[in-house]
Amino acid sequence: MKNPAVVRAVTAAHGDLYQSSVLGLYQPDAEGKLRLIHVYSGQFYSLSDIVEFLDLGELVESPLHDDCDEPGLELDSVEIAKLASLDLESLIEHPSGFVQMCRDIALYNSQSSPNPVIVYANF
Repeated sequence: MKNPAVVRAVTAAHGDLYQSSVLGLYQPDAEGKLRLIHVYSGQFYSLSDIVEFLDLGELVESPLHDDCDEPGLELDSVEIAKLASLDLESLIEHPSGFVQMCRDIALYNSQSSPNPVIVYANF
């Protein structure tokens, strides 16, 4: 079960199924449908920054390659827990959108999640 508060907030603001016009992060649900979990802020950040700056996850091929060249990010349950426990306020040198992206991934996966989790971006 995903964090219900995050799911409700994102769904209310943007709908929850993949739309190429809504830039953000999408994560497959149990049925394989891509659900919006983070809305892109327009700042310069990407999923690869999580690997580069936090040493978490592994970049994977994305099914959204027609909309964006950005790879997907695969995180296991240990990495999700590390992401959730990070002091994200200490990341002041990173754009606020990057910090929010990390929070959204951790929040969306704060309850039971498949292992591994794969997140895709279209920005």
